[in-house]
Amino acid sequence: MKSQMYSLVALIALALSISFFSFSTATGFNENPIAFNPEILIDECVGECGTSASASATANASGTHYFAASGNLCPNRAAYTVVKVNGNIVYQGSASPGTQQAFYASSGAQITLTSYLVNTSSGVVCKRLGNLTLRVGKPF
Repeated sequence: MKSQMYSLVALIALALSISFFSFSTATGFNENPIAFNPEILIDECVGECGTSASASATANASGTHYFAASGNLCPNRAAYTVVKVNGNIVYQGSASPGTQQAFYASSGAQITLTSYLVNTSSGVVCKRLGNLTLRVGKPF
């Protein structure tokens, strides 16, 4: 009787976790508000896709915008990145997966992103370089 009760509890826990996973996948639910239905203005990549990236866009609306980096990049390289709004630096540094920066841009502002790979002295040897996706946008 006791083992049947444990089996029933385990089965219910499994069903709940599967149903939540299905809900979060189907609805796009994400705990990170920046990643929830953003309006992407710039979508660039460095790594195997290229050693540098440069792009610009015009802000469609005033308000908070974001810069975010995702993906995987071999630790023997870093992506030195600069994001500017109307020529003023809002982010400057080594971007890695998980890097996020919020900033304000008014409607019509010119947003530019420049990024290039630099060697690091990590001593790590990778079979593949990997890619780092760099996005600038406005959350809805």
